[in-house]
Amino acid sequence: MIKRFICCCICILFVTACKTSRQAENADLRIFKTHKKDLKELLVLPNYNQFSAKMKIAVQIGDKDFSGRGTFKIIKNKQIQFSFAPILGIELARLELTPDSLLLVDRIHKRYVNDSFVTLSDLLRTKVDFYQLQALLLNTIYVPTTSLRPRDLQKQVSSTDSLLLLSYADSNYRFYVDNLAFSLKKVAIQSNGSAALLWKYADIQGKRNERVSTEMSISILHEKRPFFCQLSFSRLNFKQREYNSTHLSSSYEQIKSVGFLRKMLGL
Repeated sequence: MIKRFICCCICILFVTACKTSRQAENADLRIFKTHKKDLKELLVLPNYNQFSAKMKIAVQIGDKDFSGRGTFKIIKNKQIQFSFAPILGIELARLELTPDSLLLVDRIHKRYVNDSFVTLSDLLRTKVDFYQLQALLLNTIYVPTTSLRPRDLQKQVSSTDSLLLLSYADSNYRFYVDNLAFSLKKVAIQSNGSAALLWKYADIQGKRNERVSTEMSISILHEKRPFFCQLSFSRLNFKQREYNSTHLSSSYEQIKSVGFLRKMLGL
């Protein structure tokens, strides 16, 4: 079960590949304005600085599947944390991400991996990006460059829906927008030479600038090892709290990331 949870986490990271290092907050967003809708607000992260929630997760990797419970925490632009605690709230594994690093903790075997995104990127032969994962989790359009040109973006707009097609480098992004709820319905990302990602949203709660999708469906369309994940949030909490980085006692063994991740992913 621990192996599958860790594999799930790495798979999510794998498909949030991007060729840049940060959301292009200074991009010229005027090209997102249409004659019927100004969609540039969907490029801005929600107003809250952090939130936590109870989490349910159901995963299928190839012909294997598992489900469990835990908690999810996020501090915008600083930290994303998944905690897997399926029995009586006892944590069995944790994935903690910052813009520069990742920490994987196996509580059962008292071992951990603490490394940079560079190592993981080299292993997976793609660029793993904290900010794009954050945008996907927070129902926000991700713009990978500050030099976005009008010809890079195509728009199909109706009174109820919008489709934005963004091409950058060797990647194609499709953002499906619900104009009435002013939120993303789904995101599709396809990069040359890698698996395709389909990320769907449901049960959007909160105001337009404080929105949270409490139901997310994630699919990685890979011919050899398809991946499907259903992520559900409940008991949302937006109170300001101080979330410190995870500290482990000396009884935990640090293991080499490359060998461990290769084993987890079957590489």
